[in-house]
Amino acid sequence: MERSLKKLLLIAGAAFVLPLAGQAQTYKIGDRFPGGGLVIEVDAAGKKGTLIDEADSGPYTPSEAIAAGKAKGASLPNFTQLKLAYTYLHKSGKGSFKPALYQSANASSAHYRIGLDFATGTESTGIAQNHKVLVRFTKAFDASSTVASVFPLSRETRFEPGRKYPSPSGKHYLSFQRDGNLVVATQDGKPVWALNSLTPNWRNNGYAVFQADGNLATYQADNGYVWSARHTPSPAGTTLTLNDKGELQIIGPDGKPLWTGTAN
Repeated sequence: MERSLKKLLLIAGAAFVLPLAGQAQTYKIGDRFPGGGLVIEVDAAGKKGTLIDEADSGPYTPSEAIAAGKAKGASLPNFTQLKLAYTYLHKSGKGSFKPALYQSANASSAHYRIGLDFATGTESTGIAQNHKVLVRFTKAFDASSTVASVFPLSRETRFEPGRKYPSPSGKHYLSFQRDGNLVVATQDGKPVWALNSLTPNWRNNGYAVFQADGNLATYQADNGYVWSARHTPSPAGTTLTLNDKGELQIIGPDGKPLWTGTAN
């Protein structure tokens, strides 16, 4: 059985030659960014700009809003950014904004802050220091070195050593490391699943592939078999995915998992 398995894997492995392009994703106003946020400003290259939260915060007084923004590493939008959110998101049915007043970082005087009424699109200059108003925080993004999510993957995909392949949410990534380990990690680099816990021969790996038979496997540089997720071929239409829980899964055509790499 083991010899037959190796033969099957090597035959299937001969067909994979499709490297992932790894081109940085470009964005336009209104796009959802991996990991959360909607694009409200973007440069001409489509790679750097500003995101606005997809959910309301508050209501807060102006001082409470500043403190809450700092706590989450975000900022209050300026009035121009609020206007962009109203024009290009809210009026297009994006962002789930309420028909309510939202505050900006701009002040109309020493005691009042400027806001925008999303019910009418009109400016308000009278948000007092004790007035609690809804907030949508903003933060900058830079996708110039970020690879767009490739999941779910179809068959015949070979992983480039050292490259990070992010999940659709951006919370996790899959990487075939240069030391031969195949790893799923959180966005900040904490491993949640790794091949070195499943096989002592992981350092022999020369490449990793989601191959033509719908199996995830690793091989030595000379095509010698090292490890595979499954011991039988997968049905046509099988894909490889990385979900928001950090689970690497082979998914059958009926949407059900055929194999799951759970947290170690």
